[in-house]
Amino acid sequence: MQESESELVLLVEDDPGISELILEALSQLRLETATAATGRQGLEWLKSQTPSLVILDYSLPDMNGFQFLSDARSLNIHIPSFIVATGVGDERTAVELMKNGARDYLVKDSNFLDILPISVKRVLAWSKTERTLQKAQTELNRMALVVEQAADSIMITDLAGRIEYVNPAFEKVTGYTKAEAIGQKPRFLRSGKHDSGFYATMWESISSGRTWTGRFINKRKDGTLFHEDATIFAIQDQDGKILQYAAVKKDITQEVEIQEQLRQAHKMEAVGLLAGGVAHDLNNLLTPILGYGEMLLGDPSLAPPHHHDVEQIVTAGKKARDLVRQLMAFGRKQVLEMRAIDLNSIITDFTKLLRRTLREDIRIVLNLSTRSCHVHADRSQMEQVLMNLLVNAQDAMPQGGKLSIETDTVELDEQYTATHLGAIPGPYVVLTVGDSGCGMEKETLTRIFEPFYTTKALGKGTGLGLATVYGIVKQHGGNITVYSEPGQGTSFRIYLPELLEPETAAGMKTASETLPTGNETILVSEDDPSVRQLTSSMLHRLGYRVYSEETPDGCLRVLNELQRPIDLLLTDVVMPYMNGKELHGLLAGKIPNLKVLYMSGHTTHVIAERGVLEEGMFFIQKPFTLKALSEKIREVLDHKKTNP
Repeated sequence: MQESESELVLLVEDDPGISELILEALSQLRLETATAATGRQGLEWLKSQTPSLVILDYSLPDMNGFQFLSDARSLNIHIPSFIVATGVGDERTAVELMKNGARDYLVKDSNFLDILPISVKRVLAWSKTERTLQKAQTELNRMALVVEQAADSIMITDLAGRIEYVNPAFEKVTGYTKAEAIGQKPRFLRSGKHDSGFYATMWESISSGRTWTGRFINKRKDGTLFHEDATIFAIQDQDGKILQYAAVKKDITQEVEIQEQLRQAHKMEAVGLLAGGVAHDLNNLLTPILGYGEMLLGDPSLAPPHHHDVEQIVTAGKKARDLVRQLMAFGRKQVLEMRAIDLNSIITDFTKLLRRTLREDIRIVLNLSTRSCHVHADRSQMEQVLMNLLVNAQDAMPQGGKLSIETDTVELDEQYTATHLGAIPGPYVVLTVGDSGCGMEKETLTRIFEPFYTTKALGKGTGLGLATVYGIVKQHGGNITVYSEPGQGTSFRIYLPELLEPETAAGMKTASETLPTGNETILVSEDDPSVRQLTSSMLHRLGYRVYSEETPDGCLRVLNELQRPIDLLLTDVVMPYMNGKELHGLLAGKIPNLKVLYMSGHTTHVIAERGVLEEGMFFIQKPFTLKALSEKIREVLDHKKTNP
């Protein structure tokens, strides 16, 4: 009922004369009235109407006042405020009726018609106040539910900062119960990440009536840190007097962690691009160093003292080559030879070899899944991941300890991937490598995958081991996480997409002890003069007829001048005038079925989509040895299928 409308009053009275007198007496109050001559009529009327007041004759023909109230309750009829009128006063009856909700009990005496309007006016005023209070209470209850069910933490303190109220979200986020928090000051949540000036500024703002907004790094009951965006303000009365302080805080820990993952990913990507660029230039420099060094070692006329010197050059060159490969692995730009492999089989075979390499005080414990753990991966790179993680674990246990290797299969859902940048929902094989070593501080954990970052003494490590692992895992479409605490050991967990229908893996070739040779005609296209000259010299030594050119025009000229067909094009991938794939397409127009072998020290994706070797395409990575080149050349030339 709108408050501006006139009040509706129901009169239940069996005597028409008295009913008329009552209505006349109430006319001065400008009320809307309705009448009923019996209790039943009154109850029927109440089923469809809700008056502000009922004036009830106690002694009706069909029931008394108590019966009227009883029947109304049984019919679920709401009885508003009511006044009972009776011809005979009875104090006990009056008391019982008042207990049942009557607002007044009037005797129909000589003063009745004078008193009734006063009583009605008073009861209606009371009813209006009660409705206002009920409305306010309903609104208060609704607001209390909002506060109780809010996803954000809500805290109310007194003027001294002592907590008077916290909602369930506060308990969930902090780990403290309401009983533990109330009566305390919020300083028990402090993490030590903010100085005294931070809190002084906040208190200066809210104590002057201004709203303060900011971000807290607080500490849960279990000791873990969490981030909160907070709005803190003073609760004031109508005169502006501060009564309490309230804080509404949103837990943004997950968002902060994702932002940090994204920042770290961007940083790693930038460093990876730099590493890839450096690797390309170093590969072109190392190719002639290793190539000429290897050919010198094969020269029988080389004197023994010089032979030793050249061996040292080649050894140093190979170390540099391995370092470059680690840089390329971190940059996720290696060309991978992907196969269906069983991770359990690799671990079993590899740990047999590794047991002879690791110290005797390192105890290796395998807990491999009984289920198939097939993944689509480069076997040698998976072995590199294992090697780096196991050596890292050994270094973390100078006094010996337990090194565990576990595998399992899991289904990553959207809840997990939402908090792990780069992860995609689906089935995964999980490789876990754990140690019982010294563990790591949080500061170390945030930088552990950065290239050249190491906690080892100078000269004890390159800082590329875990960076290489990170790059390999990412290039395989996987994710890697690390869990560690000082003195509690470290656990690396690698997620690789599970291959649910593995194809039959190709058998491993047995390397030949002698260098394969041939007499076919090979055209070399390479823009770097030193690499071009070295490659030609290697091929001549292997017995091939060799023609080398720097540009596409030069290659076409050789084709036009030669009396015999070209059997193989050996070309660099990235060149100034035309890339290797385009060059092969150009020459293949003149020589159908021209075979091609690509070479590169670059990290480009031109021949390999996302760094993965395309099916049917042959590739050799710079720098390469004479042995590697000889075997790859024969593999391409002897391949029966015509290559594109």
